[in-house]
Amino acid sequence: MNNMDSHKKSRSLYNLGLQAHKSEDFSQARELYGQVLSMMEPDELALRMSLINLAAINLEDGQYQEAGNYYRTLLKISPNDVAALNGLGLIAQSQHDWDAAVASYRLGITLAPDNVDLHTNLGICLTTLRRFDEARVSLENAVRLQPDATGFFNLGRLHENAGRLNDAVACYDHALALKPNMVGALIQRGITLHVLGRDADAITDLEQALKIETDSAKAAWNLSLCLLREGRYEEGWRQFEARWCGHGGMAAGSRNFNAPQWRGDPNPDGCLLIHTEQGMGDTLQMARYIPMAAEAFQGKVVVEAQNSLVRLLESSFSRQSLHIVERAADFPGSTGLPPFTTHVPIASLPGIFKTTLSTVPNQTPYLRPPTAEQEQWAARIMARRGTLRVGLVWQGNPDHHNDQNRSIPVSALEPLLSIPGIAWFLLQKYMRPQQSCSLASRPGVTDLGPLLNDFADTAAALGRLDLVISVDTSVAHLAGACKRPTWVLLGWPSDWRWLRDRTSSPWYPTATLFRQQQSGDWGPVIALIERRLRILTGF
Repeated sequence: MNNMDSHKKSRSLYNLGLQAHKSEDFSQARELYGQVLSMMEPDELALRMSLINLAAINLEDGQYQEAGNYYRTLLKISPNDVAALNGLGLIAQSQHDWDAAVASYRLGITLAPDNVDLHTNLGICLTTLRRFDEARVSLENAVRLQPDATGFFNLGRLHENAGRLNDAVACYDHALALKPNMVGALIQRGITLHVLGRDADAITDLEQALKIETDSAKAAWNLSLCLLREGRYEEGWRQFEARWCGHGGMAAGSRNFNAPQWRGDPNPDGCLLIHTEQGMGDTLQMARYIPMAAEAFQGKVVVEAQNSLVRLLESSFSRQSLHIVERAADFPGSTGLPPFTTHVPIASLPGIFKTTLSTVPNQTPYLRPPTAEQEQWAARIMARRGTLRVGLVWQGNPDHHNDQNRSIPVSALEPLLSIPGIAWFLLQKYMRPQQSCSLASRPGVTDLGPLLNDFADTAAALGRLDLVISVDTSVAHLAGACKRPTWVLLGWPSDWRWLRDRTSSPWYPTATLFRQQQSGDWGPVIALIERRLRILTGF
């Protein structure tokens, strides 16, 4: 076969392979592209495109090694092939080999400075690495070269991740002006507006996204957070069920039990498993529904809880015929759990009982520590006559996604710790060593953290305090559930459960809410707390 015939045949095979590829007959496409590769002298373009398309098929199948081999073969033939460099970058990025991905994209850009895909992929990679200034240059280059909806969306994601929320909204505005039904942009603008405290606008976007893509769990989940913070509980609980698919972290904790989920019907002959979810605060808030569920179910009830909550729940619900067990050893599996006929995640109970703002079951205390612990802590927490005993929590779990918004720097507490007439009791379970030394060494400050083995201990300690001051973390929920006077310090904007623009909580009658008016600005909040404390102490 002469060169002309070989070139013609290879082009024909490639075109047949491309038709099969477009028809999603990937097996046939592989076969035909492979025949092009096996020819002695194929047409250069047919060979190049066969290699690229074979790599793409393998990339789609997750066969990264094979895809990389095709791209590297192409680079041997054509060392400056930009498509191969871009493909190798995508493979490295998918395998979290960030340095290799960045190097591949940057090399491609030196060869093809106007290639939109390279600028885009480099920008997305740098955004993931939180190298936001470099990412901005790349993504702005992509938008300059091709000002389309996708480009503005990617730039919006960069700004959102960098905390430049108003800039993110502006980019999503541009994307949606160019492509009004772009579901991803509607969802991300809705999420960003929610973080900015603009829930009404966020609800509009997220509802529009659900009209276009009715099964979008991400839109439904984020819509639920907006509705719940607005106090629209009936609608919010319905959408809240999307959390198992709409939120990556919670999806990882989804329970794939064989038994059906309980919907509120009685079953005297059955066994209901109530399983806790999310964080400790969520369990403490929703534990009020456990007796209601037991009464409605009328059969045997098992409550699976985080280990540090078991003793507290046992003592709180000792009058009910409940069996409290530790979380499954293979969570989210079921190893070690007793048999059950139906199950329910604890945060689904408000929806089952059709809770509204006016029907929140807020009779407190609904959590009570064991009697023995109450007696022990009475001896541990002592203060001079006339001294106000105040518990303090200024930071939450540092691994929490919103911790930087809800925790307070230790230095900001100085005006409070300097007030005479107060005995301070630190309720932080974990502190950095330097924090512990600097605070516990102050006169009138006692660090209780090392003595708090579980939430039963913490509840008993709270019972001996006159006041609890806490950021939005589990201790705030525990104090409210134990009917202790509680001042909750809230970052801006606050979590859905604290609603909006109010100083009281329908969930905890003894709680007073102190809210930031601007994200990150704790000064006015601390100043107000200081004034209130000086009124209480007379200093």
